[in-house]
Amino acid sequence: MSFSGRLARWSAVFGLAMLVFAVPARADFTTVDLTLVPASAQYNTVDLSLEVSASGSTVSDTDTSTIAGNVLAQLTYTAPPAAYDADVTGLEFTGGHVTFSDISFYLSFGLAGNITADGTNLAGYPDTPAPPGTVTVVHFPSQFEFPTQEHEVVLNEGSFVIAGNGLIGGFLSPNPMLFDLSTSPMSGTTTGTGTLDVSSPVIAGNLATYDVTLTMPVAFDEEVYNDGTIAASVVASGILQAAGQFTHVIPEPATVLLLAAGAGVLGLRRRR
Repeated sequence: MSFSGRLARWSAVFGLAMLVFAVPARADFTTVDLTLVPASAQYNTVDLSLEVSASGSTVSDTDTSTIAGNVLAQLTYTAPPAAYDADVTGLEFTGGHVTFSDISFYLSFGLAGNITADGTNLAGYPDTPAPPGTVTVVHFPSQFEFPTQEHEVVLNEGSFVIAGNGLIGGFLSPNPMLFDLSTSPMSGTTTGTGTLDVSSPVIAGNLATYDVTLTMPVAFDEEVYNDGTIAASVVASGILQAAGQFTHVIPEPATVLLLAAGAGVLGLRRRR
């Protein structure tokens, strides 16, 4: 075969290869189980405040709770052939179980008495009310961000018990007062920005494995009681961080390419 013939053949093969890799990547969905990282001063520690207004006075107390557990999320992504870096375009929280360590508050109204409040066995899950949530790229392929107002954290387990004495205690009815979150859940969101860090894939056989780290501010500002005489609100803030992995099945581009190349070469031979 002449040099020009070989050049034409490999030009055709190269063109077919480019066509194979130029096919737009199909959108995929994956559920990823993200485990909360150990609590620290920076992550998975929530500052809570209980504020009570009564008899013309407002008193508050604060406590700190650590959170643990897992977050389930569905990611919408594409993984174009060649590098297979994941381009995340959607996020939906589908559940999980996040537990809070017990908290306790003491609010003194001086001679008017005091109020104690204890939160025990508190737990909940993240949710996306109108999925999928928006995700935008910050630095491809590793970092993406999402608006946290499209998501919320629901507390639906555990209880608060509020009790009082003196004049202030007389405002509570009943006293003590039980707030059961299983029957009256609390939910909260925040106007902020969360991030998704997605590693480049580690490829073994036909599987690409990605490490994922979710970082998201969490906030509550919920009035839990108001009878016109006494009002109580719970305010919380912290940063949740969780990590996990997901896998992507890689089609066999080498097989597709060989078939395409073979067909191209056969066509060239037939035309000679």
